[in-house]
Amino acid sequence: MRAIARRILEKNGYRVLAAASVPEAVRLCETEAAGIDLLLTDVIMPGSTGPELAARLLALLPSLRVVLHVWLHGRQRDCSRHHRRHSNFIQKPFTGELLARKVRTALDEPRS
Repeated sequence: MRAIARRILEKNGYRVLAAASVPEAVRLCETEAAGIDLLLTDVIMPGSTGPELAARLLALLPSLRVVLHVWLHGRQRDCSRHHRRHSNFIQKPFTGELLARKVRTALDEPRS
């Protein structure tokens, strides 16, 4: 899924940094902070969750935008309750057009 999302976003002109784990994502944010505007992550990951990762990265990059992949509708409600200010949701399966639109929408939101 990560490779597919990367291809879609790069085709739409975005520079993509891909991480296979939470520690790798945190390291990327620490070293590439000036060039990172958005986090795209699954809600459920091995050993963590998307909202937990988002909270860690928002501590490093307060203006970071977040788009969470959501598998189940009930999970979406759980996430939105805790991350309403910084999160957008995209339910799988999704099209490349929808992913690109969600990313653009998230990036265009006014910064808090």
